[in-house]
Amino acid sequence: MAEEIANLCRQYVADNAAALDARPEEEAVRAMVNMLHRHAAGEGWEALDYHLNVEEVARDGLKRHRKRR
Repeated sequence: MAEEIANLCRQYVADNAAALDARPEEEAVRAMVNMLHRHAAGEGWEALDYHLNVEEVARDGLKRHRKRR
């Protein structure tokens, strides 16, 4: 289940990264972490319950997105 949650978070970052293009990197990471927590709560699960490092997922996904721009 943890890997499934991680994949859902990675996909969420990929789908929503463009919304944060105008923000500096650290601000974008903080915003994406908040977005991920809200998304997870809306889905009825808490990423931290699965020992998922949400900041790392957000940072990695945003870096990949920004390299492709």
